[in-house]
Amino acid sequence: GTNFSGESFQVASTKQDSGGFKQDPRKNVLPLKIDSAQAGRPADAGRPGAIIIQLGRPQEANIGLNLDALDEETAFVDGILPGAIQTWNRTYPTQPTLQVYDRIVCVNSVTGETDRILREMRQSLNWNLVVDRPKELKIFVDCTKYPSLGLDLKYSPNGGSLLIASIGDGAIKDWNTKMNNGGSVGIEPRDRIIEVNSIRGSARELLDAATNVTSLNLVILHYEANNKTVS
Repeated sequence: GTNFSGESFQVASTKQDSGGFKQDPRKNVLPLKIDSAQAGRPADAGRPGAIIIQLGRPQEANIGLNLDALDEETAFVDGILPGAIQTWNRTYPTQPTLQVYDRIVCVNSVTGETDRILREMRQSLNWNLVVDRPKELKIFVDCTKYPSLGLDLKYSPNGGSLLIASIGDGAIKDWNTKMNNGGSVGIEPRDRIIEVNSIRGSARELLDAATNVTSLNLVILHYEANNKTVS
């Protein structure tokens, strides 16, 4: 049967970061005063789809995030657990909040390397975030016509997505050509597959859902700001 044949699957050692980002629902007194003139506004005219989010956390409470560092330049929000961020989101529902599938590209002016972003998030109680928020694109692939998607994929075993590292000849490249000719958005490196044939779950479950099938219905997170830098 046809599946993701031709793809290069890389199990990343940088998986979901856990140090300092564990569950802890203890405290809900948060120290930051929101600058409503900044929070929620577009982060950068040259970085489409990005917004500013401002939030704070108590020193003694864990953050409550599952973060994926596969990208090496951004921190991908794979899950929000009980903890400071969940409490903040519930306390300030009318303010811009961090959401699952957001991609954190900058924290307090620290940008460019995921390790530096994570370090700043651990060390600082007040965060001024620049976040890319994706759009979900749905793609149908006839596997009898396309034996390969032509994707180089990276994933973390405990993560819930497949990161597209590069795009070669195959179904996705041809789909992009059709979309671009029609003036629509195409799939790009650093986008992520989050659903395969109605299955959402771990990376392994996504891969299993693509095995021995004649067609693929994919949901892919597309980030407009791919390959853009924070100015």
